[in-house]
Amino acid sequence: MKKIFELIVLVILIIVLVILSFFAYRLFAGKSNKSKIELGYEIQKETQDSIENVIVKVDLKEVESFNSQWSIYEGSQTGTQIQVLKQRVESHNSIYSDDINKQIELIIDGEIESRSTYNVELFFNADGYINKMEVKLDTNK
Repeated sequence: MKKIFELIVLVILIIVLVILSFFAYRLFAGKSNKSKIELGYEIQKETQDSIENVIVKVDLKEVESFNSQWSIYEGSQTGTQIQVLKQRVESHNSIYSDDINKQIELIIDGEIESRSTYNVELFFNADGYINKMEVKLDTNK
């Protein structure tokens, strides 16, 4: 549902940018020393840049949203919290089995004991998504 909403917002923004470009062209075409072709090219280039910026912002929001559900586990966690993390990762990976960008590899060093304390380290793929979590026993506690 969220993806559909983001797509609708993106389409609306593109339509608004095209309309604004049309009016800007009509408004400034006769008042510029540039040819209509040059002015049209500049407007088209600015519109394309704006569209690309909107797409990048939507992608960044998606990455932030994805990562926020996992970044809460970074750092020191109890064994009970690690058990919950393990279940969440297994469930998540089964839901997103067809999307390699959203798969998370969970590496747990040894057996999990509920009374022990563990340290969780996060790793990211090239697109910025958390793709690996390493869990190690915290020997300082």
